[in-house]
Amino acid sequence: MMKKNKNRVLSVVFRSAVIILCALSIMYAFILTSCTQPARSSNSDSKALTVKDNSIIRIAFTAGYEPFEYIDDSGNYLGFDMALGYKLSESMNRIPVFQNMKSNSLLDSLNCGISDMVISAVEVTDERHQKVDFSDSYITLSSSIITYKDNTDVTNINSLKNAQNVAVVSGSDSGYYLTNNLGLANIKEYRNEAEAELAVLNGAADVLFTDSKIAETFVNQNRKFTIKETNINQRKFCIAVSKGNSDLLRLINEKLNEFKKDGTLYNLRSAYISGNAELRTTFDDKLINIQQDSTVPNTKTSTDYAE
Repeated sequence: MMKKNKNRVLSVVFRSAVIILCALSIMYAFILTSCTQPARSSNSDSKALTVKDNSIIRIAFTAGYEPFEYIDDSGNYLGFDMALGYKLSESMNRIPVFQNMKSNSLLDSLNCGISDMVISAVEVTDERHQKVDFSDSYITLSSSIITYKDNTDVTNINSLKNAQNVAVVSGSDSGYYLTNNLGLANIKEYRNEAEAELAVLNGAADVLFTDSKIAETFVNQNRKFTIKETNINQRKFCIAVSKGNSDLLRLINEKLNEFKKDGTLYNLRSAYISGNAELRTTFDDKLINIQQDSTVPNTKTSTDYAE
């Protein structure tokens, strides 16, 4: 009887040990999946070591969302966010390392110490704010409808289908929104903002759908036109850093404030949102040069982090 009891006890102990080991294995697998590198200390000074002590700044993004971040035919990372990252790095006297990764990995890459900042057209939500910290907004986007004052056929976004032709800039955020959300058949694309505006002025199109800031300037200069609806598809984009990384966040906000004052953000907006082809080429050339400069190591990485 004692031998049976002893065997029973050993069996229970063995089963318990197996259960505990399985639980630990699951926890370990979960940790590896959610964070492939050890998270840095919650102390803000230790989290800012990349900026303070190293020559690089690691910028995470997800390519494929032109005009904000995309890959050209030669494999270069281009777009508004890439150019902003380059300008931030330059102002911090750092070399940008562009890290292309899956969108669901971006915020986790910060707290895991893989990236220093995320610049990827990220909108702030309460859920995201619990995981990471966000900078001031670097761009607020919305679109406006411009047409003749006496045009009663087009009064808002829902009546754009009544327009003869809606002029948009090819590759612009406004054009992308119309094409992918409304599926209109009367959209007419132009190479740049000047051509789109000219199309409305000479009657080739009766509606201009463009960035709200540009719309204000246009109607002020052309009194026959008016804005029928504005602030369409409004959204603010911010830069994300790891939670508690106050030093880096403060530095980013300082630089963004400088960029607002010296016209850098305006030029980026003109280049990538408003369709200023000359400015866009200027920024693209700088991005391509640094990514192809053989004397600057590791300016590009691509990762399947946290698949």
